[in-house]
Amino acid sequence: MEMEGSAAVPVGYRFEPTEKELLQYLFHYTMGLPLPCKEIKTEDLYGEKEPWEIFGDHPEEGTAVKYFYSTLKRKRAAGARFEREVGKPAETTGDGDDDGSTTRKKKRMKSSRGQWHGQDSAQPVMDDGNGGGAAAVMGFKRSFVYKREKSDQNGRWLLKEYFLNEVFPEFAGKKDFVLCRLKKKTKK
Repeated sequence: MEMEGSAAVPVGYRFEPTEKELLQYLFHYTMGLPLPCKEIKTEDLYGEKEPWEIFGDHPEEGTAVKYFYSTLKRKRAAGARFEREVGKPAETTGDGDDDGSTTRKKKRMKSSRGQWHGQDSAQPVMDDGNGGGAAAVMGFKRSFVYKREKSDQNGRWLLKEYFLNEVFPEFAGKKDFVLCRLKKKTKK
């Protein structure tokens, strides 16, 4: 049974690309070339949406793992570090008596936002050179886990970020573009 407007895919089809294929898709995306697949969506993974909101925005894929093109945001314009906070700050209200009067004023206090916490340093993804050339580092991958204190989602989301090797001239300046693999951790 096919739903109206859905793409026809073979029964049992699973989108399970290799790391090398993911970097090839990212290359096409960053160079403005035609994208070889439609399963990877573009999404701001480092903005105001929490991982479960992003995951829920794309139910049509229906898998436990979803892939997204995203752009990293630098902490400072000329800096080398990237922003890893996500979601909106949680707001709580409390009664305060800041002027000593009997009138209590409600104050809004912001708690910390969620954050993608790095689990490792960048690991190389190799192009095995099966076209006759020597093996080379095609790009890198980094692993992150979602952290947010006092949240039932703390530690339940995993992110793997892939980025191109800037050694190659065509990839220079493309480090801000990443392809991400977002997965909800299954309960044991």
